[in-house]
Amino acid sequence: MPQVILTNADIEYLNQKQPDLSYNQGMNTISGVLSFDLQFTNDGINIVDNYQIEIDLNNVYEGLPKVRETGNKIQDAAREMGIAPIDLHINSLNDELCLIIPPKIKEKYPTGFNLIKLIEHIEEHLYWVSYYIKYGKA
Repeated sequence: MPQVILTNADIEYLNQKQPDLSYNQGMNTISGVLSFDLQFTNDGINIVDNYQIEIDLNNVYEGLPKVRETGNKIQDAAREMGIAPIDLHINSLNDELCLIIPPKIKEKYPTGFNLIKLIEHIEEHLYWVSYYIKYGKA
């Protein structure tokens, strides 16, 4: 299985942009709390939230590593809302986030793995999850 090794620039970016995420070089994973303060919707709604995640850089498909939500926040929200976890784009068996459909990976990541793009992608994805949990709609 392909893997990704972070560069010094990647690690510096991670430390500056998401200081509560840590790169474990020995395990080749990124884990911790990903926080965001974003606004995407036309109605001007700002979402501030955070999630416990793990990015497995040893398990990569088409340049995109597996990302798991490790704090059970999404699973718990799905249960409280009475919906299936997959409705919040999370696999209930292993807590992997369903970030993108495979045919779109090359479109979003045309040159393969890019940590900056990946972190922004995860933030956008989790913004949508938080918005859905808060407002009951996408």
